[in-house]
Amino acid sequence: MNKGSIRCLGSSVYLKSHFQMKYSLEVETNNPQNVNRIIPHYIPEAVYFNDKTSVDEERGTITTHTWKLPIHMSSRFSSLMKQLDLEKGNSLSNFSLNAPLLEELFVGLEREMEEKEDNNDCNNNNVLEIPEIDKIKRPGIFNTAVRLARYRIRTYIRNKTYILMAIIVPIGILSFFLPLFKRNLEEQGFTNFESRELSSDLYKNQRWNYDLKHSESIKDTLTRQIFEQELPKRGNSASLDFYSAEEMESIGQSVYQEPYYVSSISGEQVDNYYHFTVYYNDSMPHVLPATFNTLSNVILASNQVNDTIHTSSHPFNYFNMLYVGNLKFYAVLVVSFCISFSLSFFGLNVVSERVMKLLKQLQLNGIANRS
Repeated sequence: MNKGSIRCLGSSVYLKSHFQMKYSLEVETNNPQNVNRIIPHYIPEAVYFNDKTSVDEERGTITTHTWKLPIHMSSRFSSLMKQLDLEKGNSLSNFSLNAPLLEELFVGLEREMEEKEDNNDCNNNNVLEIPEIDKIKRPGIFNTAVRLARYRIRTYIRNKTYILMAIIVPIGILSFFLPLFKRNLEEQGFTNFESRELSSDLYKNQRWNYDLKHSESIKDTLTRQIFEQELPKRGNSASLDFYSAEEMESIGQSVYQEPYYVSSISGEQVDNYYHFTVYYNDSMPHVLPATFNTLSNVILASNQVNDTIHTSSHPFNYFNMLYVGNLKFYAVLVVSFCISFSLSFFGLNVVSERVMKLLKQLQLNGIANRS
């Protein structure tokens, strides 16, 4: 390049030949005329390059004289060198052949350009502009990752042990367990409850308790007779007991078979409002709504109302989420095992690659592997 323009493109030898650079033959002699007769005999295009001053010529001592030899005549240089070697001690004392330097070419081109600028002969139309290089679009991170993964898979797919243990075995385990978990999950349906009318007849063979001790303000209004009338008979005897809350604490802990206690009721009346305290058996699904239905009918009967309230209870369908949670746990456990199993063999391959690189490095350093 010269002044930002490409003058020529090629190797150093091509550049020297293109710009017709010449070898420098330097000869130490005090008789350059005799040497000048020998050199053109072998290299007709040789040019004598006189860079001596008048002072050097007047001294008459042995000085160095230079001839410029064209590069394309290099095939004849050997014959010339042999002849000059024979002339040592006669016409010359020593000689050397120097190849042209690229620095000389650059200096010459610079000097040529300066001369053209001085003479206004520089023609800008002949300047070759550097062609624009099309921008290469770099692949994105995702495409790079996909390519690396594809190359890695092509490498590992040749390893039969890796294919068996890291791919086939995990897929086989998943193919066996996942359909099994799905089938068990589908078989685990909802538990459906039937709609029932809420009344004390639901627990006709069980026992009830009315705590009169803690019901001083309502026991004269909601009498024991009204309660016994609204509650079903248990055989020939009444199903209503009249224990206090303290007594029920000890009695309730000693009941291990039927008849069980359904609920224990106590209450107070404050400003025409009833405040009830109910202890109920939570092992029976309809106890609490049935108890309040019975209390409502007792209040109606105490006010000389013969009609009764009829309500029904229909609990939501029940699904055993604990069983589903266990299935999910085992499914995650199996999937995690398969993934870790595959990654473990991938890790073995990575370690093996590292070891092989280390062994190759040791071998390059002259250490043999004897293990």
